[in-house]
Amino acid sequence: MTINIRREFMSKHERIRLDEDHGAGMQTSDQRVPLASVATAGARPAATLSLQAVKYALTGVANSVIGIAVIFFALYQFGASDVAANAAGYAVGLSISFVLNRSWTFAHKGAISESLVKFLLIVGLAYLCNLAMVLVTHRVLGWNVYLAQLLGVAVYTFIGFFGSRNFAFANRS
Repeated sequence: MTINIRREFMSKHERIRLDEDHGAGMQTSDQRVPLASVATAGARPAATLSLQAVKYALTGVANSVIGIAVIFFALYQFGASDVAANAAGYAVGLSISFVLNRSWTFAHKGAISESLVKFLLIVGLAYLCNLAMVLVTHRVLGWNVYLAQLLGVAVYTFIGFFGSRNFAFANRS
């Protein structure tokens, strides 16, 4: 099976791979190539997406458990205030999330400082969307607060995963 593709809509990496697979020196912007070549040129396979999603979820569980442990420890051991204990737990959890997602989930090789800034932007955006979802579903639509919170967590997780995968930790060729 073949399809028509336009080279100007392809990334540089995809054009190089297409030229290698089907011969360089294409004379026109339209070219007929096998569908399998288009599907694999520069794309991440579905298996990679699934594995990354599982790793992201496991990282989320790990940073949540450790973050909560830090909160409880700070409260119990040091008599920290609620705010201080919560800030410490979230700082530790967020740090674990960044390190594990960068190195393990997405195997990012880019600059740490750049990916950290992007990661923090994604986390901030995800949190704001989470909060908006909770407020709209609970206060405006009158949904049960627990259901609203669960929906907010789902929104946060979705934005966090795809934002991390495609922006903060994207491995561009």
